[in-house]
Amino acid sequence: MNQSTAYSINVENNQITLQLNASLIDQTSLTKLLDFIELESIRKSSQLAEADAELLAEEVNRATWQVTKEKFLES
Repeated sequence: MNQSTAYSINVENNQITLQLNASLIDQTSLTKLLDFIELESIRKSSQLAEADAELLAEEVNRATWQVTKEKFLES
């Protein structure tokens, strides 16, 4: 990667190597971006219907709330 480019991409043997200028993005934002890419990959290969995914998401939200509500309400 030369000094004037913010990033470079190399694809070799089914692997992608991405180099970024560290000033381009903070680590938290980069992690969120990579998590999004991973979830998109899973979504694309999933055979789950959208309605089923919505039901599953609601179930996860309810279960998460049951686990966290006491901590939240204590605050």
